[in-house]
Amino acid sequence: MSGCCHCPAVAEMAYKVASQYDNVDVAIVNIPTPEGNSKARKLDLMSVLTIAINGKVAFIGTSQRDMIMHDAVRKVM
Repeated sequence: MSGCCHCPAVAEMAYKVASQYDNVDVAIVNIPTPEGNSKARKLDLMSVLTIAINGKVAFIGTSQRDMIMHDAVRKVM
């Protein structure tokens, strides 16, 4: 997450939301790493700060609120 001014806040929100559900884990992936680059290519990511749930892009950007993330988690459970 180094270099991104938005990522820490979104990561904090993701951990907060995930903590309210059983069997929901958060993984932060940095694109500049080999693992991150591979995952980005698999998801066909074209921009940073993307939230993927169960291997599918749920939303992109920083303007999302907790409730949108809760809704996305509920849809895939």
